[in-house]
Amino acid sequence: MKKSIFMQIFILFAIPLTLALANTIFLSKAIFVVSPEITQIGIVKNLLLTTAIVIIVYGIYFFSSYFESLNIINEKKTM
Repeated sequence: MKKSIFMQIFILFAIPLTLALANTIFLSKAIFVVSPEITQIGIVKNLLLTTAIVIIVYGIYFFSSYFESLNIINEKKTM
């Protein structure tokens, strides 16, 4: 049961995250092609740092949702 709940929540979180990352990669490449000076400014480091922060926060939200779902199911079993 834990594995199925994990997979359901993982799919619900993975789809929007994958779309957001694909969009970010596509737009970043397009911006770097249009304006190569941006890579010289150091925006790449900031972009990677921001992406890492978003993934960490998203991961924390994912695991808190997973454990809360398990708690809700366990409470219903005891009733």
